Amino acid sequence: MTSIVVETLSSTNSDHQFRLLRSEFEQRLTKIDHYFTELTQSNEFSGSLLISKCGHILLSKGYGSSDYTQQTKNTSKTMYRIGSLSKQFTSFIILKLHEQHLLNIDKDFLSAYLPEYPHSNKIRLKMLLNHTSGITDYTELPQFESECVSKTYKLDELIRLFSHCPLDFEPGTKFHYSNSNYILLGAIIHSISPSKTFEELLNEYILKPLNMNNTIYECNDDRECVVSNNTHQIAKGRSLSFSKHEQML
Repeated sequence: MTSIVVETLSSTNSDHQFRLLRSEFEQRLTKIDHYFTELTQSNEFSGSLLISKCGHILLSKGYGSSDYTQQTKNTSKTMYRIGSLSKQFTSFIILKLHEQHLLNIDKDFLSAYLPEYPHSNKIRLKMLLNHTSGITDYTELPQFESECVSKTYKLDELIRLFSHCPLDFEPGTKFHYSNSNYILLGAIIHSISPSKTFEELLNEYILKPLNMNNTIYECNDDRECVVSNNTHQIAKGRSLSFSKHEQML
């Protein structure tokens, strides 16, 4: 009986706190909602917004459409590709393998895993992680927009797109953000755990332990796909194409 009373009081206090928060931020929330509605109407924003404070959700709403052809509206539960934010997932898996002594980010060179890659004996794994390897970003290649975005690549095919390029600088001497680094890290993960897909490792190390039930890994049916152009992002009133390779970099 005591526990029921405590739970009831806790629920009452929580409801009261929520009403106070809503009252305190009502005008701000109205302004924010109006602001994003205007952005949506001028084709400058399409997405979902969530605002919370002290564990209470104050605003949760979708703006614009997830599919303009089908007129599918965004909601608070619409799922989105997270682009290069997925790099932190790749680096987490690498660090888990380091923790398990299956690799060493400080001592191991790329040549230990991809010996055929040019200059691999000069590039440590840590340089791939922190973008100091000097490897050219394949998304900056002249042919990327015209040829690469519309094609589907397997991992080894994608690596061949940039492996012939000279280093932009001596490894370890400068910083330059390069998507190519994380393509190579993905290949290293595969070489160490060939019996498991990237998706399986993602679920094992991150998604399941953290109960990230609304986060998924998307891939084509052949399960080896890295790049497939099938989506658009709305920004500043124009449609910007970007490709599925962003999901695992």
